Amino acid sequence: MNDLVINLKTKPDISKPQWDQRTYYGRVRHFFTLTNPLTLFSSETRQEKCREIVTNYRKGIISDQLTVNELWRAKALYDATYHPDSGEKMFFLGRMSAQMPGNMLINGMLLSLYRTFPGVVFSHWINQSFNAVVNYTNRSGNVKTSNERLLLSYLCATGGAMSAALALNAMVKNKNSVAARLVPFAAVAMANCINIPMIRSNEVTEGLELRDERGELVGRSRKMAVLSIAQVTMSRIFMAMPDMVMTPIIMNRITRTAYYRTRPWMKKYSEYPIQTMLAGMALFFTTPMCCALFPQKTAVEVTKLEPASQNEIFSRADAPEVIKIGIAAAETNQTGSVGWSVCGGAVPLAIERLRQFGFVENFDFEYIVEYTECDLGSVVRAGMKFIKEDKVDVIIGPPCAQALRTMSILASNSRKPVLGYGFVSDSDLSDVIRFPYLTTVLPNSQMLGFAVAKVLQQYHWSRVAMLYYQSDIQYCSSVMTDVESTLSDPEADFDVNIVIKAEIYLNDNQTTDIVLQSVKSRARIILWCSQTAFEKRDYLLKMSGHDMISDEYVHIMLSMRNIAFGVQSSLGKSVFSQSGLTPIWESFSEGTDGFESIAKQAAQRMLVLDVNSEVTDKAYLHYMQNNIIRAVREAPMNCSTMACMSANNTVMGAYARHLFDVVYLYGVALTHTNSTDPEVYSNVDVIVPQFITSFQGMTGEVKISTNLTRMSIFQLYGLNEHYDQVAYINFTFLNEKMNVSLFYKDEGPTVWHFYSNHRPLDIPICGFLGKSCPVSFFQQYQLLIIVALVVIILMLITLIIGCCFIMSSRRAEQLRINSEWQIPFLSLMEPENRKNAHHTSKRSLQSAQTGESKTTAISDFCENYTIMIYEKDLGLNYLHKSFLRLHGNLRSATCLVNDSWQVKLAEFGIENLVENEIPPKKRLLWVAPEVLRGSLTVSEMDPSADVYSFAIVASEILTKKEAWDFLDRKEDSEEREGNPICQFAWITTFKCHRSAAGSSEV
Repeated sequence: MNDLVINLKTKPDISKPQWDQRTYYGRVRHFFTLTNPLTLFSSETRQEKCREIVTNYRKGIISDQLTVNELWRAKALYDATYHPDSGEKMFFLGRMSAQMPGNMLINGMLLSLYRTFPGVVFSHWINQSFNAVVNYTNRSGNVKTSNERLLLSYLCATGGAMSAALALNAMVKNKNSVAARLVPFAAVAMANCINIPMIRSNEVTEGLELRDERGELVGRSRKMAVLSIAQVTMSRIFMAMPDMVMTPIIMNRITRTAYYRTRPWMKKYSEYPIQTMLAGMALFFTTPMCCALFPQKTAVEVTKLEPASQNEIFSRADAPEVIKIGIAAAETNQTGSVGWSVCGGAVPLAIERLRQFGFVENFDFEYIVEYTECDLGSVVRAGMKFIKEDKVDVIIGPPCAQALRTMSILASNSRKPVLGYGFVSDSDLSDVIRFPYLTTVLPNSQMLGFAVAKVLQQYHWSRVAMLYYQSDIQYCSSVMTDVESTLSDPEADFDVNIVIKAEIYLNDNQTTDIVLQSVKSRARIILWCSQTAFEKRDYLLKMSGHDMISDEYVHIMLSMRNIAFGVQSSLGKSVFSQSGLTPIWESFSEGTDGFESIAKQAAQRMLVLDVNSEVTDKAYLHYMQNNIIRAVREAPMNCSTMACMSANNTVMGAYARHLFDVVYLYGVALTHTNSTDPEVYSNVDVIVPQFITSFQGMTGEVKISTNLTRMSIFQLYGLNEHYDQVAYINFTFLNEKMNVSLFYKDEGPTVWHFYSNHRPLDIPICGFLGKSCPVSFFQQYQLLIIVALVVIILMLITLIIGCCFIMSSRRAEQLRINSEWQIPFLSLMEPENRKNAHHTSKRSLQSAQTGESKTTAISDFCENYTIMIYEKDLGLNYLHKSFLRLHGNLRSATCLVNDSWQVKLAEFGIENLVENEIPPKKRLLWVAPEVLRGSLTVSEMDPSADVYSFAIVASEILTKKEAWDFLDRKEDSEEREGNPICQFAWITTFKCHRSAAGSSEV
């Protein structure tokens, strides 16, 4: 509604109210807008702007910024402020928007001043004066009412109201207070009965204007004037009833309370405000709701008018020709499908639709309905009456095959066209030799049989079962007979074996159970037919109850109603995007019945072969569903039977859309005759050929062939993953050949997505009883497979054992090799007892050799010093990057070398064990200067201290001398250390005491 008006292809028609005035709901919404008291407070600028928008729009001048909402809001304020005929601004007290506040104050006065003579006179004079202002302000611009007549009606109404009030007050003077409080209502009702007829008395004398669909005046009717005046009077009385009846009752109850009686000031001052408030609350709703009781414009058959009005209309030179339509209806036979109460409204709706598209403009229609109930005797009587007495131009129905045959034979003798709908798809009805003037909008069931054959051939199904619901009219029986004859045709391209054909029953579960058990043992592809929506849903529930909804089953429903998976209902539930119909698994009530999920699951195994059901104008289909019951009750149908009056407003007959289309077809053909001469359009040789046409109807695209039946355009429907109805295959019968068009490329995921993407078979792999499954490979070679498996298992076990042995041997060898260079932890903890002893497997870089081995050891040491430096460096790198962070006590004595010249670092954390022992001064030769100066503990050192110590060790290796060339120096260790003398507390702390003489470098 926020769309720009200028961008719309179809512009809003502001010459009519925004809401449909044919429905009470639409009229109520219109009058709520018209009587809105807030419009009285709109500014002059706003009113003038709205007038400009409306007047410009009527001239075709549309602003680029004007939205649909703004247009309708401007139209609402314009209607509430300006006179509809003259366009002049109305006096604010006379506007419809002043009705609620004005009547609220006046009714409060009438209900409060009813006791005294002055009060009665004054209050009724004020009331009738206000009514006179309203009547004068809203006087019609077409029907002139003189000021004298307005004054006379005003005086009479005022006098009548005062007289009635005073007389009734005298009558109830000694009665209870409730009766006295109701006197104002009686007086107002009497005043309305005087005022309205007197003001509109000229309509009774001259007649109410009658206009055709184009708005042209065609005559006047006194009968309709009397009816109109009576309706207005009733609406005015009903408008006053709630507040002037309920308010006195409520006020009487209030005055009897102890709280009210004990407070005299309330009796004196509160009665008028309370009653005014209650009246205002009631009038806010009753004013628009009672104004909407009767439509301002209504359609009426010309034949329902008085003879003088009929003659006046028919005598006009441009008077439309009246087409008499005889309708052979059925009500008690298959009510849900073809009952007149749920289908008859399609006839006037089709005429209305024809006029919207410019058809039948020069024709009026008269309907003659006879209830034949498909009884042959009644059909003959109705047919003779239509032809001999009523002299109808066309006959509709009856909606049953055998009865239609009888009616068509009668019509053929009298050369009258017959329109068929309902259960009339038997193949013999398309015989133009036998029934030359019979036209239907349904294809015949023989064409359905050809489509079924193509479906079975497409999916390679040659074995099927056929089920159909029993009924008195034998519709499904006839359909299945035609399909069976087509499938059994010896000249058919594809052989089909029909293993069972049986009736099932809606209310006989025992017989149906026997049939379904027989089907389970014989078939998996089931063709079935039903007549009503209840039977459709019943079938789904029965299939679920008999466990016939597994992946093996496919249930193909055969239909020719353009419904497929849908039902025709207006309950406001979800609808299919393609057809606009409610899904079959939904319940037929506004609530749920608990079986929706079961029926929906069963629908997964269902396909539907039906006539193309895609409706292009889904909005009008929805409108038709909501208004078909109203249309059959109102003029021109005026059905007043018990069935029509009690029909459910949310249900539309299964064949109502077909009735709509067949009437629409006749209207198109009638217009195409291009003549209003009865000698032309009543000539079957002229009008019958016009039936061969096409149009978009309420059952999809309608194409009538040369045999006066609908061209066969069948489609195979299924459900997609979102449970929306989709078409899979299109079947078109052309040139005596059924053509097939696929709507998919990949059959598996498109058609069989509920079947794990695999097409079901007509004969299950394990047979119908599940006992004929083919022997599997394992079952055939079970012994050989077991022996092979045992051998393979033994080989695997042997292989695993061998692998484990090899891995164990390699692990043992690795341990042996590692043991050659690994030093046990306990060995590292042993103290060095012999400082000068030579050990062949472990030595330090500082250890010395005596005797003959000295030269050899030093030589070996020198040859491998580069390797030791490398390994030692790598060891420090690893140490510094580990959680240990540094060694802290690195010197030659802590570097141990084994026989493989692998260096091992020793004395990690030994400071924790000997923290109170003072080490020799000689050990300080490897300590970094910053450690000596800062008296740092190991935890306070940086890894760079280890680097310094490593450099000292490396110098020993390169020079082949002890640190600082200790052996060749003259001074002892203490002298070399110089002054200050550092006393070393092992690991925990270094304390340096400097002398006054200064210090020397280490």
